[in-house]
Amino acid sequence: MKNLVLNLCAFTLCILCLIGCGNNEPNKAKQQIKTDNNSSPKASVYSKKFPGWVHATWPKIVSASFEYDNKVPPTAEKWAKGASGKDGILLSLSHNIDISTLKPEHFTVIGKNKTKFKPEIATFSPAEEHFETRAIWLYGLMGNNITNPPTEIFITGELKSQDGQRFYGEKATIDPINALPKVVNAEYFTYDDNYPHKASGAGCDCPKENTKWVLQTMWNNKIQSTKGTELGTADLKKFKVMAWSTDNKLKAFTPFQFGDLNDDDNFVDLCFKEVFKPVAFEIDANTVMDAWRYANKKQKVQIKDRFRER
Repeated sequence: MKNLVLNLCAFTLCILCLIGCGNNEPNKAKQQIKTDNNSSPKASVYSKKFPGWVHATWPKIVSASFEYDNKVPPTAEKWAKGASGKDGILLSLSHNIDISTLKPEHFTVIGKNKTKFKPEIATFSPAEEHFETRAIWLYGLMGNNITNPPTEIFITGELKSQDGQRFYGEKATIDPINALPKVVNAEYFTYDDNYPHKASGAGCDCPKENTKWVLQTMWNNKIQSTKGTELGTADLKKFKVMAWSTDNKLKAFTPFQFGDLNDDDNFVDLCFKEVFKPVAFEIDANTVMDAWRYANKKQKVQIKDRFRER
C-alpha cells in the first residue's frame, strides 16, 4: 500500500511538472521577444519566408563548379603557373583555410564514369585578401565535359581551417560547366580598428567612413554585370537585404556602393550606411553574368554573422 501511494505521488508530481513547463515556456519566449531589443526575433517568430541565420559551425564544401574544360585562360598563369589550357574547378568552402595545409593531393575528383582524378595545382589566387582564403581553384586534367565530366569532389587529405578544424571526408556534387551564376554564401560584418582595410586599388573595400556594415557575397564563379562591365551604380537597386531595422520592423535595404571589384575573384561586397539586423539577401534576375555569359536567376540567400556563425 505504501509503495502504491508513493507511486501515485510521483506520477502526480510528474504531471504537475509537465503542465508547469507547458505553461511557462511560451511566456518565457514572449518575454524574451518583448524585452530583448538588441537582437532580432527568432526565426520561428517572424516568418517562414525569411527563416533567419544559418548555423553551420562545422567545416564543409559550400559549392564546387566545373568552370573550364581544357580552356583555362592564359591570364591564369600570373597566379598559377602551368594552369593555362587545363581543366579548372572552383571550390568554395565554409571556413578560411590554413594556408600551409592547401595541397592538390588533398582533393579527389570523380568523373561521371567513376574515374578518379587528382588536380595538379591548388591555389587561393586570385582570392588572396583576408577572409577570402576559402575560395580554391583546382587545375589539371579532371575529365571531359562531353564524355566524362567531373561530378563529385572529395577532400581526402588534411586540409584544415584557420581554427584547426579538419575538412577530411567532406564531399560535394560538382556543378556542370553551364551552371548559372549564383550566390553560395552571404555573411555580414562591421569594420573595427583591427580590420585590414584596403582603401584603394583593385579589390578595395567599402569606404570606411560611410559604411556601417558590409555584406560579403561569395559566388560560384567570377561575375560581372550583364552589360559586360564591373557592377556599378545602376546595379545597386537590384540588390537588397531584408533586415530588422532599429524600430524592429522588417524592411528592405539597398547598398550605396559595391566593394571588392576589379580583382578577378568570386567575391563582391555590398556597402550599407544603415544599422540593422540582416536576415536575407535578394538579387534580381539577369543582374550579373559569368565568364560564359550565363545570367543569374532571381535568388534569395540567408545571411550569416561572420564572427558568430558559419
